[in-house]
Parts: sequence; C-alpha cells; structure tokens
Amino acid sequence: MKPTLHLKKINLITTKFKINCCIYFLLLVGATTYAQGGKDLILTTDHQMIEANVILLGDTRVQYKFSGDERINEMSVDNIIKIKFSDGKEQVFSAKDKNQPASKNNSEELIIELPPYDKELIAVIPFNFYDEKTGRSIGKKGLEVQRYIERKLTNQTGYKVLDARETNARLKAANVDYTNLEFYPISELSKYVGAGTLIIGSVRFIFEEHVFADNYYVPNDTRLVVDESIGFDQYGGVYETVDIYEVSTGGSWYVDFNKHETFETRTTLQIFEEGRKIYDEERDPVFQWGSQDDWEGNIQWLLKKSPYRLPRTD
Repeated sequence: MKPTLHLKKINLITTKFKINCCIYFLLLVGATTYAQGGKDLILTTDHQMIEANVILLGDTRVQYKFSGDERINEMSVDNIIKIKFSDGKEQVFSAKDKNQPASKNNSEELIIELPPYDKELIAVIPFNFYDEKTGRSIGKKGLEVQRYIERKLTNQTGYKVLDARETNARLKAANVDYTNLEFYPISELSKYVGAGTLIIGSVRFIFEEHVFADNYYVPNDTRLVVDESIGFDQYGGVYETVDIYEVSTGGSWYVDFNKHETFETRTTLQIFEEGRKIYDEERDPVFQWGSQDDWEGNIQWLLKKSPYRLPRTD
C-alpha cells in the first residue's frame, strides 16, 4: 500500500507542475504573438495580460494607456512579471527583489519619442501664476506670461525661440504638470522640449479688499417733503391733494462707503542653460495699489537684467 500512495503523490505534483508550465507558456506565447500588433503587453503576477501603450517605466511604477482612452493607469512593478514592447524589446522584473526592476537604469524613463535636442534653442515654460494666500493656481494667466515672454524674445532679439504652442504640446506629450515644476529635474525638462535653454518662473499675487466708511457733514441741508392727502367733498366724491415743499434741516451727517482693492504681484524668473542655472532674480511690485497685470513691468525689468536682455524701447 505505501508504494501505491507514494506514486499517487508524485502524480499530483507532476500534474500541478504541468499546469503551471502551461500557464506561463501560454503567457509567453501570447506576448510573442501580440508584440506584432503595435501595442505593448504587460504580464502580471496574477497571470493577466494587459494590452496597452506604456508611457512611463519607473523603478517602482508603470503608467499606461488603453487605446482610445486618454486616462492614465498605473501599476506597481511588484505586480508585473514582464513587459513585452511592440518593437520586440522586453523588460523583465526581478522575482528575487520586487523593489528593483531588472533594468540597469535606476531612474524613471518616459516611453515617448523625444524631440530633437538643440542646445541653441530657447523654450519658455508656462509660469506658475498663483494666489499666495490660497495656493490656487490660475493656469490661463501662467500661459499668458509664457506667451508674453516668447513674443518679446522673438520680436526684439535674434535668439532662436521655440513657439509657445509647440513647447506646451511637447510638455503634454511628456505628461508634465507645469504647476508643479519643482518635482521635475531641469535636465529632464530640457529633453522633453528639446531646448538647451529654459526660462522658468512664477508670479505670486496677494489680493485684498478694503472697505472704508467716510462720514461727512452737509450744512444747511434742504430736503423736499411730499404731503399727500385724500378727502371727500360735500357730494361724497373723493379728491386727492399733493403738496410739495422744502424743509431745511440746518445740516445733516452722511456716511459714504468706498471699496478699495489691492493687488500685489511678485515675479520670479530663472534661466537654465543645459541644466545649469545662470540667472535667478525676483521683482516686487513698484506700487502697493497695483493691478493683476503688474507682472508685465516686472518681466520686462527682469529680462533687461538677464543675459538675454531685451533692448530698451523707451
């Protein structure tokens, strides 16, 4: 009886081994076959095959999009066995140490087609235009500052400047959030836009409302008084009389409410050449009672002091 039981145990182990081999064989065959379809294939640790376009390959995470869907999906590399790219290349993740992929590159690598790099090209990154009290960013104003600088450099200098629309398109393709630029290395931003020189900055504003009550006295103030009355005549008819006359009060006090708005802007401008900072200046408003567009004067002042100074127009 014992030899018979021992043989059954071996058969069970062999059957389980065959099933596992079949599962991994099907996954690998599916990856090889699918690689010709123009999409990437992600093989997961729970035996799933995800057909998508990988846009970010990092040390701890992978981002991908499905065809026809602009939403970005993310997965930890702990849940991935292998990525089979559409060009036939493979990224295998180590089973021994799931915190480190088998790739020799220890930094995140965007799976995008980078534009040609031109070290003579200048790119103006959208400025972070934000409220200092609330931290709320106004994206459209940041784009307005970017276009303002790009036009000034293009029209008043001989420098080679990348069009603002093209800059923003390249940043979007690289999935860059320009309101949080402090989280992106300058060298990486240069690669994303293909420019050797980057102009980056921010406009911080403080908005306040002040209401003032002004009391003033008017001597010999005269007011109109309207006296209306209704009566009945001897025949029972109704009649109405209206008397209007002036009454002098001898003087009156009045309260006049006035609202004043203050808008202070502080502008920062930085310039980097091939990842090296060559200029970093900040400009406070000239007048405390300013407007939201006071940044224009600050930008002109900062550019005139920078290595890419604008010619005087006055």
